[in-house]
Amino acid sequence: MKLTAAISFVALLPVFSYAQDTNKCPSLEVRKEWRSFTKAERKAWIDANNCLNKKPSKGKLKLEVDTSSYNNPAFHIPPYNASGSHYDDLVYA
Repeated sequence: MKLTAAISFVALLPVFSYAQDTNKCPSLEVRKEWRSFTKAERKAWIDANNCLNKKPSKGKLKLEVDTSSYNNPAFHIPPYNASGSHYDDLVYA
């Protein structure tokens, strides 16, 4: 039994090593804290958010819950507004 497990492990080792080598991300995004942004980066971030507010919603958001079944106002999920902005789609998801 141990021999079979060892042979299986050795046989699958190249598969796992190949998968690790090919799954490298070509460009990593680094998350930065807001206070570490320069004034130009802060302005660019705000401009990007304002741009999303002006783009119309694509209407592709599919809700996973039935919003009509929540009678308790504390747990009520508002219905999706298809006439909102693209930023609304990102926030709602």
